[in-house]
Amino acid sequence: MPFRAPNHHPLAGLLALPLAAVLGLSACSSPTPRSNLAPPGPTPLSSSPGIVQIALQPPPVAAPLGDIFPLYVLLDTGGQALQGVQVYLDYDPQVLRPELVTGATGPSGDLVLTSDADDPGRIDLELRSSTGTIAAGFYPLATIVFTAVAAPPTTTVQFTTSGRRTTRAFAASGDLPLNLRDTTISIRVPPTSAGAP
Repeated sequence: MPFRAPNHHPLAGLLALPLAAVLGLSACSSPTPRSNLAPPGPTPLSSSPGIVQIALQPPPVAAPLGDIFPLYVLLDTGGQALQGVQVYLDYDPQVLRPELVTGATGPSGDLVLTSDADDPGRIDLELRSSTGTIAAGFYPLATIVFTAVAAPPTTTVQFTTSGRRTTRAFAASGDLPLNLRDTTISIRVPPTSAGAP
């Protein structure tokens, strides 16, 4: 599934980058944040044998209106090898604007992440290995950079679990049990300066 984005969509392309060393962000048209927010970096998940975990971090996020911030999509295979992972995320396009998606290549450079952002409000990710097997372990599957463009009290980025866009992890034996963790984003409106017009 190649990356596809309409011309007006801010996701201009897919970058498949190694994230093992620094999980750095490499922008196609990188916006400059208005604050000094430092990306916190992902924290490994607590592994549960036999259960695949896919989580969004940080949980939750606090972001000033107009700032960019990263969300990490993390995968723990639960001690088992996988054939692939399909992740479907929903967000409110009136509140959040995706700027960039980057993906992990894995310790051997064999992982390929593809993404599709044809429809505002949706980001679809698929992780596969060029060897046919994703080795058991913990992976920073993707980093998604958003801009907060409106300020409701909170908004949610969540995994979809029904219909054609069902988040799943699978092995040769079929689909595996999943533990999914969404995240909530609180968007703050910066205070106006005294005496400002």
